[in-house]
Amino acid sequence: MPDCCSCHATKLAYTYPEAANAVGVSVRTLQRLVERGELAVKYIGSKPVIRASELDAWLDSLPSDVGP
Repeated sequence: MPDCCSCHATKLAYTYPEAANAVGVSVRTLQRLVERGELAVKYIGSKPVIRASELDAWLDSLPSDVGP
């Protein structure tokens, strides 16, 4: 079903603060993941954004449980 208006539209990309808030980590944690190549960033002009699909893939790669 299509979104009724832009206020309910699914975001395709997030700024660092938005992405950090969405996944519950700090902006610095995301920056470290990008520096290590674990998370990809795209640029809109000079503004870095992280695609929602990139965040989903990163979250899917995390372990489902804590080891011993």
